[in-house]
Amino acid sequence: MASDPVVPDGKSASLPRLVVVQCALVMFVGTMFFALLDSTAKFLTERYPVWEVIFIRYLSHLILFTVFLAFTKRLRTSLCSKRLSLQLLRSFLLIFTTCAFFLALRYLPLAESTAMMMLTPLFVSVLAVPMLGETVGRHRILSIVCGMIGAFIVFRPGSELFQPAALLALAAAVLYAFYQITTRMLADSDSVATTTLYTAVVGTLLAGLLAPFNWQAMEMQHFIFACLLGLHAIFSHAAIIIAFSLAPASLATAFGYVGIFWSALFGLIIFGVLPDLLAWLGILLVVASGIYLLWRETHHKLPPTPLQRLPVPMDDTN
Repeated sequence: MASDPVVPDGKSASLPRLVVVQCALVMFVGTMFFALLDSTAKFLTERYPVWEVIFIRYLSHLILFTVFLAFTKRLRTSLCSKRLSLQLLRSFLLIFTTCAFFLALRYLPLAESTAMMMLTPLFVSVLAVPMLGETVGRHRILSIVCGMIGAFIVFRPGSELFQPAALLALAAAVLYAFYQITTRMLADSDSVATTTLYTAVVGTLLAGLLAPFNWQAMEMQHFIFACLLGLHAIFSHAAIIIAFSLAPASLATAFGYVGIFWSALFGLIIFGVLPDLLAWLGILLVVASGIYLLWRETHHKLPPTPLQRLPVPMDDTN
């Protein structure tokens, strides 16, 4: 189920048009919330210890999502995972990704940090072949390569932006690739609610062990911002999980390139930092790669959407 559909002649078939559009829309919304999450994190990590911000981010995520599950009477069933060890591994991958990226945000501009994270699709596409058994066609490869070139134009390795903090962003991209692979592996066994809940529980416990060693009193307005991290995280990660349930990892992650546009927009609104013309050229190339991929996957006459590719509801029955 993780691999692309196969037609009788042995070639990879295109996914149904409705599925591709749904995946693109979900990733579009998800990356917007990720950009809001990163913007708020950058604001806070410039003022407070990183592990403190991470702890509040996961704690607020856990509280809000637990209340939601309790209200909808899904808390008990959401705790039951069919692949517990993989759930724990995925959660650890995410919290260390969060730590590496939040540290990078402390020293790098938002759009440029996001550009480095845009290398994740390359790692996902490489890992999806041996780990998920997916087939990556030449058109997806072309789209991903174009998006990577755009990300490099924005970041421009060799410039003053390329500093040790950039290596943290690179490490975050590698960790996040493994996180996305494990997310796709869990999509066929655990519900969105289960995966989202484990993310919050493990993150809160681990960050809670480390945060007290370097705690700093937080102003009330900043504390409210920190709590918003949890809300942004719930929406963004739920969107990613749904997108990976709809389509192969190599396709879903390619639509994540639009996140660099959101980062540039919020960087201007919140921090007053506007990318230069060369950076905008890279951003346009990134967005164009996603648009090309969407067009390529939908311009042929396609069969009806199979039931297993319909949007995955946030319940515990799948």
